[in-house]
This record gives sequence, C-alpha cells and structure tokens, in this order.
Amino acid sequence: MLQVAACIMGVVILVQAPATKAGSIFDDDYVPPKRSEPAARPPVPVAPTIPPAPSPETPAPPVVRPPDAAPPVTAPPVPAVHRQIPDRATRTKMRKLFEEVYAKELKDHTAAARRKLAESLLDEAKKNAEGSPDRFVLLTGAIQSAEEGQSLRICFAAAKILSSEYGTDELATEADATSKTGNMSTPAAFATVSNIEAALNLADQLVDENDFATAAQVEAVLQRVIGSVPDADLKSDVRNQIREVAAMREATEKVAPSVAELKQSPDDPAANLAVGSYYCFERGKWAIGLPLLAKSSDPELKKLAANELAGAAGADSIADGWYEAAPKLSPADDPKALQHAAALYRTALADLTGLRKLAVEKRIAQIPPGRRRRVDLIDLFDPATSVIHGVWRIQDGSLVPQPADGARVDFCYEPPEEYDFQVTFTVETPGDALAQICYASGDQFLYALAGWGNSISGFELLGGVGASENKTAKRKSNWLVRGQRYISVVKVRKSRVEAYLNGQLVTGIDTDYSNFSLYGPFKLAHDNSVGIIAGKDGVRFETAEIIEITGEGKRLSK
Repeated sequence: MLQVAACIMGVVILVQAPATKAGSIFDDDYVPPKRSEPAARPPVPVAPTIPPAPSPETPAPPVVRPPDAAPPVTAPPVPAVHRQIPDRATRTKMRKLFEEVYAKELKDHTAAARRKLAESLLDEAKKNAEGSPDRFVLLTGAIQSAEEGQSLRICFAAAKILSSEYGTDELATEADATSKTGNMSTPAAFATVSNIEAALNLADQLVDENDFATAAQVEAVLQRVIGSVPDADLKSDVRNQIREVAAMREATEKVAPSVAELKQSPDDPAANLAVGSYYCFERGKWAIGLPLLAKSSDPELKKLAANELAGAAGADSIADGWYEAAPKLSPADDPKALQHAAALYRTALADLTGLRKLAVEKRIAQIPPGRRRRVDLIDLFDPATSVIHGVWRIQDGSLVPQPADGARVDFCYEPPEEYDFQVTFTVETPGDALAQICYASGDQFLYALAGWGNSISGFELLGGVGASENKTAKRKSNWLVRGQRYISVVKVRKSRVEAYLNGQLVTGIDTDYSNFSLYGPFKLAHDNSVGIIAGKDGVRFETAEIIEITGEGKRLSK
C-alpha cells in the first residue's frame, strides 16, 4: 500500500507515491496504523493550570472561590475498556468467509462500486456484536474499500468505531487513509468537497495535538490535489491551511522557551504575554490564553482579558474592545482578534435593538470569517434512498437527473441554524431549470430559479403564495443560457434569506420563516432536510453543498 513522506519546516514538501494497482482489498493483512510515540514529536507548549475562561460562543462569569479555597475534588476519569484486536489467524479466517460472502461485489473495482461496498460493510459491521472478529474485519474492510472508492467520509466513520472499541489510533488511521486515497487516485477524483473538507478537519485535529509530522502527510496530499479543487473559496481554504500549519509549527517552536519560563515563574509578565498571545492569536484557544494575557505585560491586552474574564460588561462591550484593539496588533494576530470579536457579537445580537443592532450586524459582516465546515451533499446521495421522484444518477462525479416534472432528491441532511446552500450546475436545455429545498426554524420552503419558462425566480410558498405571485418574485427573460455554468447560493440566516446567482443578489426577504411552507407535491421524505428539484429540461449538478455558518448540521436516518 502507499505511504507519503513529508515534513513541514516553513513549507510542505511533497513526496508522491506511485499508483496502486487494482486488486482485492484483502491483498494485505491490514491492521490500523499507529503514530510515533509522543516523545518523538515536536515539544508541546503546556499552559499552567488556570481556571478556564468562557468560550467566545457562550461567555459567562467565571466561578469565584475564596483565595485559600481548595480546588474542587473531581473523580478521576474512568478509563475506556477496549477489546483486543483479533489475532492474525482469526482475521485470516474471517476474511476468507468475507470473500465468499462478497465474492460478486469484490469483482467490481470501480470507485463507485467500492464506495457502495464500503457503505455496506460499515452498515453490516454495526449489526455485529461489539468486539467480535466479524466486526473488526468488516470495519477494516470498509476502510480499505473506501480508500479505493476515494471516500474519506466512510474511512473516517469506520476509523472512529475502531478507535472507540479497539483502542486504535483514530487520527493515525485517518491520516494513513488520506495518504493512500490521495495518491492512488487522480487529483480530480480525490478533490471532492467531501474529501477536501475531511482532510482539512483532520489536519486541524493533528495540529491541535501538535503532531506536525503526521499533519505533514495530510498537507502533502492537499498540495498534490489543490489544482483540482472545484470551488474557489475551498481552494483558498486549502492554501490558507498549508500556510497556517507552517506558521503554527514555527510559532510553537518559538514560544517553547516562554512556556518553560512560565513553569518556573507563573507570574512573569513577559512570558504570560508571549504564551497568552500564542494561544489566543495563533491557536484560537481563548479559554487558555485569556488568563495568561490578564497577567501579561501589555496594558491594553491585560485590561481586555481581565474584563472578559470578569464577565461584568456585556458581550457586545467586550467585543468592542477586541474589535478596536485588532488594528493595533500584528498582521498575523489581527484576524483571530476580529473573529473572536465577531463570536462575541453574535452572542449579544439577540439582546440588541435599533441602530446598535444594525451597527453590530454590519461589523460582523465586515469581519472575514475563519474556515467554515462544508458538507458535500452529492457525497451523501444514495440512489436507493435519496430519490423521491424521477431517475437520478452519479455521472463523472456530477448528479444528473433524467428530465421529468418535479424530479427531486432528499439529501437526508438537516442543516444548522444558519448556512449557505450552494449548487454549481450546467444547463443543457433551459426551461424550468431547478429549485433548492431549504429548511429553517422548523419550516421547509424552496427557492425556484428560472421557473415558469426561464422567466421567474423567487421563494415559495410565502404566506401560501407561489414564487410567481409573491413579493420575492424577480422577472427576467432567459435567466439561464444553455451550456453555461452557474453557481446558485441560498443564504439562510436567523432573520433573513437571500438568493444569489453567480455572486449577484437575485432576491431576499426578512423573515422568521413562520410564513414559509412547502407545496405538497414537492415534499421530501424528511420534513427537516434539504433537497433539490430539477424541471423537465436538462441540468447537471457538478456540486451541491452546505456551508455551515452557525452550528452544525446532521445526517438523518434514511
């Protein structure tokens, strides 16, 4: 199987492995890998033991105890009980049984067939007894077939179960799968929204553990495929990730002497400033960094941190302080300070009114967001359970419906409170092109694009009225042109929804969504999911994704 060697020393160096020939997923005696022992990894800065500060999402007053009070007594964590990995003889026996049961499926080496097999193996593994040899072999088989099927989502799902039950190294298994998948397939085949998002999240987790060596393997794959990433914003996220990991390793090494100084002198102002700035502005770990900044040598940062820890002022006032201090920080520290201010502003919005609320909303909109989680809806598509009406298929990575009146798909995914629903598509024969079914605050509704003979776009049902007759209707001759590629985005926010076409606002309305509903014939299998509708004319969906703004969505049972 393939391995990728790489090292981050200010830059990421890529070492490519040759492609793997297609064969049985049980050609080798696979056992989940392990990472090197912690002692072999870069030094890990550890802050002194300090009561945690409130998170920016939910700021709250700290717990105040008398100066001489003993720390609270907490029960030691109960160690997880892990099963033993089956011995080699048992695994071999189970794999022979497996090859007999799945003989037909193993003959098809296409990526689509491997993904389907991986899903089946994962589902079957969940039905078997925990710790059984069957379950272990099914889970490892799911990982290997998902690698050949170029689906990190399935790999990671199986790796998580293996880790919780058998004590395997989850991140090592996921990094290994990323290296193998990224190098056994073409960059274009790997560079789906789902795979890129999974790799970025994995790199974040590895960096969070200061395991830069393993993170380098993931970054090397991202370097290899970045040119094939279909979404411009996502491609920018990959570039930023590679730069940030290199900068973070450098910062981790640079702050190590100050960490050592804090262990000897916990109240040293300069060391508190260096380590506090590192945690807040480099790592975004404000709960660790704020108490340090409150003891630092910088008067302004010391005051801001102390005010936030005290919790006396409102979240919006605390946010004002960080917003105004950000331009005075270094260019590298400015973005994290602004993003922290934005998080505090969001918690305060519900209690603000009038011009103050408008001013805060404007500030939030102007602050560049950090990387946002993306959910690849096409990766969640299952022809057996997602199709509500019509005939849909995956062709060359795109979701393609057979023209039919009201052909629609339920992606079996509930979005978070605020999100962008983005589809990239090409029109083959313009007419009644498409609709995006959205969900917000307990209600489903849809955005119709180029309906009524390519002449009207708008939201419906609004107060029981269709898009062609309510106030969101926008009329235009020939919204869409044959053969042209478009990006349609519906931005769902707490009190407003807007639709954009190729970056231009089409329509929008302020709403709490209680006046929205979904026309009966367009219902999905779930009343809290998102989906798409294709009209009678030809359209090819190259991408369909949810960009989570606040909160996290979840997959729904099929």
